[in-house]
Amino acid sequence: MDLAAIGALNAAQDMQLAVPAELSVAGEVRPALTTVHVHKNWMGVLGVRRLLERVQYPEQPTTSTLLATRLVLRDSVAAPRVVL
Repeated sequence: MDLAAIGALNAAQDMQLAVPAELSVAGEVRPALTTVHVHKNWMGVLGVRRLLERVQYPEQPTTSTLLATRLVLRDSVAAPRVVL
C-alpha cells in the first residue's frame, strides 16, 4: 500500500482538487493509480547472480546494474493541459 499516494489523494480531496482533472497522482493503491512497473523477477535473478559472483570473486570491484522500468498510466492521471 502506497501511503504517500493515499496522503496525496486525501489532501487533494481536502483542497477540493479533482483527480485527475486538476491533479495527477501516481502510486500503488486502488482505485487504479498510475504506477511504475519494475521487472521484479529479473531484478531477483540478476541480484542472485551478482551475489554468487561476489562470493566467488570477493576481490573484484563492485558493479551496478540499471534495469529499465515502464510507466503504467491509469485512471489517476490526465493528459497535461496546455496553458496559453
